[in-house]
Amino acid sequence: WKSSGTAADLPSRVAFDGKGSSGAILPEGTYKARFAVAYVNGHAPSGESPVFVLDVTPPKATVAADRTAFNPVGVADQAFVAFKQSGSSEETWTGELSGPDGKPVRTWRFLGEPDERLSWDGRDEAGRVAADGAYRYRLSAVDRAGNSWTSAPVEVKIDTEKKDAFLSTDRRAFSPNGDGVADALRLLPEIRATDAPASWELGVYAD
Repeated sequence: WKSSGTAADLPSRVAFDGKGSSGAILPEGTYKARFAVAYVNGHAPSGESPVFVLDVTPPKATVAADRTAFNPVGVADQAFVAFKQSGSSEETWTGELSGPDGKPVRTWRFLGEPDERLSWDGRDEAGRVAADGAYRYRLSAVDRAGNSWTSAPVEVKIDTEKKDAFLSTDRRAFSPNGDGVADALRLLPEIRATDAPASWELGVYAD
């Protein structure tokens, strides 16, 4: 790419759009510019710009949660969620958790690459346990050239509701002898919670 003219039309600023003489964007990489002038007395001073980077590739990363719901005040191995993440090397990455109302709850900064594992204990910036509900984590970055990228939101739920399970029977004794009288006993499982369990198991054991 080149531009030239006379002293009468020398601009104070020249915009370079990254395109070569063919009109196509130049390959990504480092470049520098050279400015040269010529005088009628034979002097021909010149100067070079600092090196600059042509970059059209935005940052890129992946992020996933190890669970879809957790209880910050529950048992130890269920009291946090871990986000697994990886990304390109940038000056800064930002991880942000927003609450059910869309407002930020926690924010993290990562230099270079995002941390491979980020644990959240369900607390806000002030250390308070966040309210029950759906939270969304996003990872984003803007590189030196202004290219930006933001991940799709990864949703996790805080659920501190107490869950109860009960089991009763329709009789206290039965006789499975095939005579048609009290040959079977019905087990009556019951759960008390606003959501369905992830799994269940029912068994009979000798007392």
